[in-house]
Amino acid sequence: MPWITIILSMAAAMSLTLAGIHFRVWVHRRESLESLLFTVAALAAVATALIEAWLMHAVNPAEYSERFRWLHLPVGIIVIALAWLIPVYLKAGRAWLAGLITAVRGLLIAINFSNPGNATFSEISGLRPVTFLGETLAAPIGIDSPWRILAHISVLLLVAHALDAGLAARRLRTRPRPLLLSGVIAYAAIQSAFFSSLMARGVLPGPFVGLGFTIIVIALSYELSNDLIRSNQMARDLEKSEGRMRLAAAAADLFLWEWDIDRDEVWVVGGDEQETDSPATVPLTLDRFLESVHPDDRIRMRGSLSRALAGESELRAQYRQIDDGGHGRWFSVRGTVIRDARDRPLLLRGASRDITGRKQAELELEARRRELAHVQRVSTVEQLSSALVHELSQPLGAILRNAEAAELLLQKEPADLEEIHSIVADILGDDRRATKIIDRLRALLKRRDLALEKLPVGQLLAGMERLVQPEFQARGASLRVEIEPRLPDALGDPVHIQQVLLNLLSNALDAVADQDSGRRTIDLQASPGEAGWIEFAVIDRGAGIPSEPGADLFEPFFSTKPEGTGLGLSISRTIIEAYGGRIWAESNPEGGATFRFTIRTAPPESGT
Repeated sequence: MPWITIILSMAAAMSLTLAGIHFRVWVHRRESLESLLFTVAALAAVATALIEAWLMHAVNPAEYSERFRWLHLPVGIIVIALAWLIPVYLKAGRAWLAGLITAVRGLLIAINFSNPGNATFSEISGLRPVTFLGETLAAPIGIDSPWRILAHISVLLLVAHALDAGLAARRLRTRPRPLLLSGVIAYAAIQSAFFSSLMARGVLPGPFVGLGFTIIVIALSYELSNDLIRSNQMARDLEKSEGRMRLAAAAADLFLWEWDIDRDEVWVVGGDEQETDSPATVPLTLDRFLESVHPDDRIRMRGSLSRALAGESELRAQYRQIDDGGHGRWFSVRGTVIRDARDRPLLLRGASRDITGRKQAELELEARRRELAHVQRVSTVEQLSSALVHELSQPLGAILRNAEAAELLLQKEPADLEEIHSIVADILGDDRRATKIIDRLRALLKRRDLALEKLPVGQLLAGMERLVQPEFQARGASLRVEIEPRLPDALGDPVHIQQVLLNLLSNALDAVADQDSGRRTIDLQASPGEAGWIEFAVIDRGAGIPSEPGADLFEPFFSTKPEGTGLGLSISRTIIEAYGGRIWAESNPEGGATFRFTIRTAPPESGT
């Protein structure tokens, strides 16, 4: 039975089958360069096995020499294909070694076809019959070619290249079993060189290169098949991940998308895919997407995309999308540009959210805000009236008391005209102060420009002390004024600052009304605050700040006194904030409360 012929035919058939499989893989995955190189090597192995079977059945030396010449072509193709397959598949190794192997083998093929004989035998003088595995075959008798050394060099380079790449791939962990493939290639190359030497000595009828390289083809096919299995597993895992991602995106009401900039293809997943106007249900390009954007938002969206691609910022935008029915929906989009090593944009990935409901809520809120603004304007009139009543109660009360005192003096005989004259002067002063309160408070509440003056703090507090002294004496309290030396002048309206101090001192008097006489001392202090500010403080030893949850002393109409209007502190805050300062309250460790506020200092050259 012709075993050699059968074995070589089976090897050729196996290589041809595997070549067809991996050629189909390459057709569907053009980026799979290893599949293309494997196909080339496998087809060359087919040709090698067939030529070897044809070679060993030659009937004369000339026929054997000519057939051997053609054997060098597929063998050279196998060596070159393997030299480049090693770094491509293992993702390791030295490209210059592959190039050197290609140059040596290419030179050998050129010499093989340009010189008499072939690159192995310069002359074949005869054939002798050899019985091998039950079949009689022709073995050559000839003279070795001096160019045969190139074949041995290329084999040694291939062995070194395979082992070097295998060790590098193992170190870099680019493949799970890199030494298996590199070891098989090295073994098959050495075996083919050994069989070729036995053939040259007449021991074997042929080099049996096809069998050696069939082993490589089988090993490569095994590794590539594992890659296909892993790819299929990854595809299934990816499908599961995509399913989970779809579920997560739908739960979060998100569209996840990716735009391939070079291909102008947009991949979208998520959202409500039952809707016909959903971006997830139509194939998208950038132009198709921009066509769906509302015309008023289209230019702004193009600008956001251009800035993101230019690297100025991430993509962040809101836009309206119009469906085929003319209905508009709002979307919020965020994205990040993925770039290559040369900073060229490759992909734009991001997420979009349907914010139509939120936008509708914002429109409804704006409508409610307008209604509330109208209500607030009506309420402002009421508050202004209450504020005027509250603020005018002090000067009007003083006018009333002075008028009553004047009436009593007029009933005496003779009338004390000098005292009455003093009382009338006080009445006129209180009347003017009431008029100023009305004008200044109206200007403040209407947010008009304030007339700011340089206010010496010592004079301001001395005037306040004279103003409230009768009230303090009547209620059995005392006022202690403390001013730090060299304090700069304040900048403000004297009537406004007096009104704030009057409100705070009046509240302090109410707070200590029920206290023992020893705790009815109220401190009025002025000291430097932060840079450019003066801090005023009114300190009492009364009941302290109420501890009610959510209580805000400065809110309008909030009061702890049964007869209080709840406007004094609110107006004080309005005044102080109009000057850019702040007002606050704090509890004292020994009891009572401290109210503080800040006013800007006047520049040295400041006047009215």
